[in-house]
Amino acid sequence: MKRRTVISVLILALVVLMIVSCAGCIYFPVGDNYKIHGAADDIVSIEIYENIVYEDGDGDTIGDEIEPDVIVPGERYDEFVDELHSLNGFRKHFLLALGAVDPSFHLYGNVVKITYIGGEIEYISSYAPQFYYDAEGNKSMSRYNCDTDDWDAFLEKYIGN
Repeated sequence: MKRRTVISVLILALVVLMIVSCAGCIYFPVGDNYKIHGAADDIVSIEIYENIVYEDGDGDTIGDEIEPDVIVPGERYDEFVDELHSLNGFRKHFLLALGAVDPSFHLYGNVVKITYIGGEIEYISSYAPQFYYDAEGNKSMSRYNCDTDDWDAFLEKYIGN
């Protein structure tokens, strides 16, 4: 009888594990709010691209062939950066992939591209990795997430004006 109970528990555990693994990914907030890589004084341009979707290819840059929907005026850079830094819930997350999933490593949705005076480029979106390219083109990636509605409301202040 004891052996039957152990087998039943193991089968139940495997079934639960299979069900949970079908759920995909779980994100755990683990850090502070997002901060841009450079100083606001070093920003050359802030561009906003709406509804970016990559189905193929690299997907971690926005090519020159895509025109920005909005270019934030220079006099609003400090305001933009301050609001971005204080955006509620835009925090670093730890990704736990429970199954055979392909978490997004592409730019997605409404994307901000910040270009710095030294040639560095930073790509930021609400639900996707953030990519930073230094002046030599070396890429680093971080994963910060925030509520898409909060992100869109933040950007709307600049898209609508």
